[in-house]
Amino acid sequence: MKNNGFSMRREWIRPAEVREIFGIGRTTLYALMKKGVIVNKSLKEPGQRAATRLINYDSISDYIEGLPE
Repeated sequence: MKNNGFSMRREWIRPAEVREIFGIGRTTLYALMKKGVIVNKSLKEPGQRAATRLINYDSISDYIEGLPE
């Protein structure tokens, strides 16, 4: 995403983008979300079967930065 020549990072990304950007697979991502390590939101209207899952970019980045080397 670009705005006036500056690259802008989105605050929320989809699970597939997590793999592309951070190299974290689906199983690991969902385990981290279940533990409450990564902030995520589910967009689902009442009566809707499937939800859209959004992951907070900074929470993933902070988690990775906090890992020991």
